[in-house]
Amino acid sequence: SLTAGNFLFLGDYVDRGLQCLECVAYLFCLKLQNPHKIFLLRGNHETRDVNGWEEHYGPRSFIHQCRARFGDDIGYRLWEVINQAFDRLPLAAVIDQDIFCVHGGIPRPISMMNSISLPLTAATVSATANDATTSTTTRIQDIL
Repeated sequence: SLTAGNFLFLGDYVDRGLQCLECVAYLFCLKLQNPHKIFLLRGNHETRDVNGWEEHYGPRSFIHQCRARFGDDIGYRLWEVINQAFDRLPLAAVIDQDIFCVHGGIPRPISMMNSISLPLTAATVSATANDATTSTTTRIQDIL
């Protein structure tokens, strides 16, 4: 058991150093061991367009680290499988039905701003998040 509290991670688990694989493996292991205490949100680096941008991030890019460690073929397949897991991470969380949490790096089209009704409710945020991504499993997650 970790602590009495829960942990919410806000994203950007890769492209931030030379140990992306270790970071992701550690967080996934924590989530598997403590499914009701560890919560992971999707940041903008948990997308193929960003973590596959080897020209920009160089050796810090997630795809570069996967290929360097496991070779081009297996490295690419590993990168893709982990991105499939990232595709299923929620974009936002609500803590105690009061605190809205989201990573600040996921862009959205400006035209969506007109479609957001105020005040924001869990249903509104959920619908907006689904419109903002191609993932059909994006959801708001209440953390007790």
